[in-house]
Amino acid sequence: MTISLNLASSVFVCSNARLVRMIEGDPKRAMHMGFLDSFLDIFRSESKREKVNELYQKLHNNDSDPTLSCRNYSVNKLITFSKIRDLADFNKQDQFTVLVQDGKMNFLIYGFSIYHQSISNFASRFIQCKCLFFDQTMREKEQLEILLKADKELAASKIQNTFRAHKIILEGKKKKAIRKGKEFAITKYKNKEGIKRAYYFHVNNEYPVVYSSGIKTDLSLIGSYKHVHTMDDRFVELVPNRNHEKGADFNRRNNIYYKELMSTKTVISGLVVDKDVIIARNAGEDVYDLVINKHQKIDIKAFREAMQDLKVLHQKGIYLVDIKIENMAYDKNKNRINLIDVENRVRRGEKFKGIIYSEDSATNGLLRGYMRINQE
Repeated sequence: MTISLNLASSVFVCSNARLVRMIEGDPKRAMHMGFLDSFLDIFRSESKREKVNELYQKLHNNDSDPTLSCRNYSVNKLITFSKIRDLADFNKQDQFTVLVQDGKMNFLIYGFSIYHQSISNFASRFIQCKCLFFDQTMREKEQLEILLKADKELAASKIQNTFRAHKIILEGKKKKAIRKGKEFAITKYKNKEGIKRAYYFHVNNEYPVVYSSGIKTDLSLIGSYKHVHTMDDRFVELVPNRNHEKGADFNRRNNIYYKELMSTKTVISGLVVDKDVIIARNAGEDVYDLVINKHQKIDIKAFREAMQDLKVLHQKGIYLVDIKIENMAYDKNKNRINLIDVENRVRRGEKFKGIIYSEDSATNGLLRGYMRINQE
């Protein structure tokens, strides 16, 4: 299908494919002409290349405006489509409509969809409330630009005011945490489902913000000293096992060494954020359960990054002392093995006593060396 557009010089018959490229806004793709088209342009009385260039300039002449500079912003695509409508014959402009439903925005000409894009809830509400596009004639592009600027300014003001209030409250909580000798300030809130989530902010901003999701897990993820209390796809909350000593895992001193592992993607360390709480990044599915219980095979290539990260740590004189299948997780999205429960590690040049290890996962050479050092 084609549509006739009125340019200053003449009428330009434009295909749907080129209209889509014009809406997407990439100048190279929008103005591209194939070899045959370029050859035929030599014999045309009016250059098609010049018309294509003129059309692009008309549709994107205000791309330098900071409010409208992001071509990926869905409302900007809407403005471009409205400009195309304005260039069509007056009696055909009512055939340009926009439909918004199920998180998608569709541009239609003569009832046929030529372009669609997923949009955010904010953009969806903006279009539905401000633009009145459901099978109706579209607004003029100038009206859209005014509405877009006004809504962006209002949204920015709301975000700024909310953040300012949050910052004041957070600073107060940090001061209170410092007085109590704590490293992290805690903010809590309850979502619509009634689930309580706790955010942990370091008082000196030395560590990233982490949270406890409040979502209890049905999985039985229990170790010798601690177990998973809550988890989601981002973070895991670990707490001590009942009737068991907390051991060194919940010692705040571990946080000092948190940064030394930040350069290794596969060695997942946790932060001791409260008296009996460790928050760690969700490393993936339990490898022991996958391999032993579910009999799933894991590609040997999945271990490659973990081996490289261990080499990096060894070069720094840092050694994990309890590497075993129970302390591994599999990230299926990245096909990567991650090492967890890494609080037990030693460093070259430092003395350690009572190192925790698993005999079944240690070589005879390591065990003999460990026993000899202990006897000395």
